[in-house]
Amino acid sequence: MIELLKNLLFKNPGLKIGSLFLAVIVWFAIHGEAQIEAFITIDVQLKNRPTNLIITNAVTDKIHLRIRGSRTQIKKVQEQPPDPYEIDLANTESGSALFRVFSFDFTLPRGVQITRINPQLITVELEQQESKELPVRIAFSGSLERGFVIVSKRVTPSSVTVAGAKSAMRTLSAVHTEEVQLNGLREGFSRTLRLALSSSGNIWLDGPEEAQVDIEIEEQLLSEMIDTIPITVKGQFKSVTIKPQQASLMLQCPAGLLHDLRRQPPLVFLNADKIQVAQGSSRTVNLKLRYQVPDSCKVLKSVPALVQATLSR
Repeated sequence: MIELLKNLLFKNPGLKIGSLFLAVIVWFAIHGEAQIEAFITIDVQLKNRPTNLIITNAVTDKIHLRIRGSRTQIKKVQEQPPDPYEIDLANTESGSALFRVFSFDFTLPRGVQITRINPQLITVELEQQESKELPVRIAFSGSLERGFVIVSKRVTPSSVTVAGAKSAMRTLSAVHTEEVQLNGLREGFSRTLRLALSSSGNIWLDGPEEAQVDIEIEEQLLSEMIDTIPITVKGQFKSVTIKPQQASLMLQCPAGLLHDLRRQPPLVFLNADKIQVAQGSSRTVNLKLRYQVPDSCKVLKSVPALVQATLSR
């Protein structure tokens, strides 16, 4: 026994002393460096989510760790961070699932310590998933001009399947297209429009995301009095005085044309070409009010019917 101890202690003394010296150097290399702190970020991954459940909250996708160790060790960790933190949802049920993050969840080199974890608690909200068939509705904004009406509207497909969280589905009665602006619209159209759900990420379309929309618009006849239309006189005279100087027309026209005539009234005039007036004299006559309107319009009434004109040569 004594001989064995002698061999262990004194056999190959140079090799033993060298090994001891190398170990001391390594220990000082690791523990003799100044300790520093640094931050690293670890990805969060969710796995094994039950197919009948959906996640309804914004689960953090990063964990931030503050670590302490030698500069050399910290550099190694920063160059090759730990594997992502995995949250296993295999045995979860509807409701809130809480996952506490511990230091031992991360594999770090010897001598590196975790001094802070943020967040330390991760909450995953889970809810039962369901789907149902809902009608598609066309979303309108604004209004058509007076005299224009929608006589037919068709959307294809007429219904789509929507899936999502049970609570969000409870209040959903239809799926709408993106908005159709009616202001200034005078003709029908056929368009492909996107289908729009609420901004919540807890519901989604389980099928087509667009719909074909066909709208037919009809232009109606309208009657309206257009006032303060200037009266002009046709004929070569030195001076012309008329009373009154403006007229009003009751017009019956297609709605779009009538709208244009409000902005640019029709021509209203007196035809005095055949009125004889001696040179250097004047003459007062009552002339019938005349007008030029589009063929598709009808004049129901003119005010006045006759205009007094004093003509001078």
